[in-house]
Amino acid sequence: MNAIQGLRAHAGGDCPELTFKGILDAMAASPNYGSPLYVFTDAKAKDATEENIEEALSFADHEMGVGITINFFTTGLCGRSSYEPFEKLARETCGQMFKLPNSGELRKLTGFTAGALAGATCLASGGSGMASGKKKRSVGVSSYTIPVDDSTEKLIVSVTTERMGPSITLKDPRGSFVTSGKIYLSRGAIYEIDHPQPGTWKLTVSRAGKHSYQVKGSSKTNVDFEYFFVMIPTRGRSKTPIPISHPLLGECL
Repeated sequence: MNAIQGLRAHAGGDCPELTFKGILDAMAASPNYGSPLYVFTDAKAKDATEENIEEALSFADHEMGVGITINFFTTGLCGRSSYEPFEKLARETCGQMFKLPNSGELRKLTGFTAGALAGATCLASGGSGMASGKKKRSVGVSSYTIPVDDSTEKLIVSVTTERMGPSITLKDPRGSFVTSGKIYLSRGAIYEIDHPQPGTWKLTVSRAGKHSYQVKGSSKTNVDFEYFFVMIPTRGRSKTPIPISHPLLGECL
């Protein structure tokens, strides 16, 4: 915290920015497994090339033993039309993308960022124009069902929207509206629920335009583990195992 508070901004005025250079530099600093990455920016990335995007995803890959979750907090587009590169990184690393109208709204997320953006497991995601998730649509209204089992100790539901002032509601399995633990944002909402009731929850989004949602869960009773394949060299002096990302059936490893 002292190191972060000691940082000072300088220069600036250019737009867009070298956001991916910052992301890749941070990943190259050997973070601990499962460390979340937070990206704060008020502009698009000028270096959002396909090569940089794929390199960042490769770095963050849970199967490669790093398991980085990338979360974005943005307060501007800098004249550009889309956050798609940021949204892709957040979506594919189980991270989240928050589009905030100004830096003041970031204060609302202080407690949430500390407790929910890291160490949880993605349970579901989807939104308008996305294929994943169970959805029933009517004119201007999208509804999603969220199954929750009795092993979930904390449930985090986040919604980000294109339009300001959307209507977002969440009902528990009994049909009651959830208000406790809800953070209202101008372009979305976040729910953080301790010991959620097992059953089917219902998320409804309207007056939102394009939107996306994500459901995360955490539990001390769940066991997560990583596995990988290796090959033991048969030639030469070195017997150090060599990781193999795509083993072939019938070959000795």
